Amino acid sequence: ITFANRANFLPASGFVESDTEQEKMALLKVSPLGFPWKTEDPFLFCVYHDDSYPAAQKNMGPSRAALAGRRLGSDFGHPSGWSMYHGEEIPGFPKHPHRGFETVTIARHGLVDHCDSLGCAGRFGGGDVQWMTAGKGISHSEMFPLLDMQSPNRLELFQVWLNLPSADKMAEPHFAMLWAEDIPLQKVADAQWAWWGMSARCVPVGVVGHVGQ
Repeated sequence: ITFANRANFLPASGFVESDTEQEKMALLKVSPLGFPWKTEDPFLFCVYHDDSYPAAQKNMGPSRAALAGRRLGSDFGHPSGWSMYHGEEIPGFPKHPHRGFETVTIARHGLVDHCDSLGCAGRFGGGDVQWMTAGKGISHSEMFPLLDMQSPNRLELFQVWLNLPSADKMAEPHFAMLWAEDIPLQKVADAQWAWWGMSARCVPVGVVGHVGQ
């Protein structure tokens, strides 16, 4: 769904008087969600993962029985409600290269293990955000370890790829973490706009202090 700035569509009274006015107000376009999501410049790519993985084994992956019949190494959109993607024992994306853009990964539920050619490695999740500038080139892996051996393991994350201007395509690779507790929570609530009420975490892009601004 594409919205315009709602302030430009408010009636003179400052309040929406009817559902019709709401509909005219800010909705510009509705597009079906697929894999990946459709994006517009400067966004190159956007994906949303929501996987309900089974209980973990000691190797932090699903059981061998749960993996039976899957196309390991390229397991996408499985009807079970979870996919291994390019992982064979642990779900995720083993080592692969990026160049000329940035990735922003928001892990809402579950965990992501990151390791890259800069020597950076770490685990994040629970609302944390990873910002990575690939620039002139970087290789990294993004794996989704399953830790709960008694209950299902949910993974929910967004990842956006941002195109870099031609002058910055070959920037030095850079990696930064924005931890959930440091990201501002913006609450929007208005009795006259009850349908608009929401809470959102606002990622302060300038905090990285690098190419992405």
